Amino acid sequence: MILNIVYHSFMHILTLGLQILSFQNPTTDLAILEKLTGCYDLHYMFREETPLPGKGSEVVFQDASREWVELQKLSDETSSYQLEHFFQNPRDPSTRLSDGSFEIKQHHAEVWTALASGEWKQEVFFFENYGEGKNARGEEAKVDRSSCTSAWQQKPQHSGPDLVYRHCEAPGAKRPQRHKYTGRSYETLDRSHSVFVYPDGSWYQISRNTIRDEKLKAVDGSEIRLDTQERGAIAYRKIADVSTKEECFQRPR
Repeated sequence: MILNIVYHSFMHILTLGLQILSFQNPTTDLAILEKLTGCYDLHYMFREETPLPGKGSEVVFQDASREWVELQKLSDETSSYQLEHFFQNPRDPSTRLSDGSFEIKQHHAEVWTALASGEWKQEVFFFENYGEGKNARGEEAKVDRSSCTSAWQQKPQHSGPDLVYRHCEAPGAKRPQRHKYTGRSYETLDRSHSVFVYPDGSWYQISRNTIRDEKLKAVDGSEIRLDTQERGAIAYRKIADVSTKEECFQRPR
């Protein structure tokens, strides 16, 4: 119920069409990235609209989790930074430690690069097998998922502090983790997502995705390929006064 309210509320915000003023200031924009760090409780909800007869819009994925997000500068020669997301996976018994807790693993990463235009290029990577894959140096193996370029903007509010906003399009993005590990039979989707950042560092992501050429079963049992519309919301609620990754996952939920 709460996730439905969050989803519909922010989809409404997305269509208000308020006047938007572009930041396009790398120093200011870096401060935005710094806000997106720390300890978060997450709530996900994704709904699909499939054109198959008798299958209307339905909730296909709901979940809650906790993440620790940290920022690092990748190079002194470039204006590139990495937001790295960490999580625990209680569904994987192999990650349980002797004290009963679960290993903290890398979930996904975002590489942000400031461009001369004032825009930022965002490249999203996930970690193969939720942290089980290793490259030749023993590091977690990253797999490119999507890339898009746009500017951070300010969305004035009638009351309360202004929101920071960013909309980005990423056609041909790779299948996300939630679909890969449930055996969904498609390879790419066109991602369209908007992010709203609040002054305390909490943020919400609204997605409008088109899943391309998915193999589905028709009512008569025949196999067909169709495009499917997916709508989703992810709420990142920041937990205040947490200074370390370990403390983040020790806090009760």
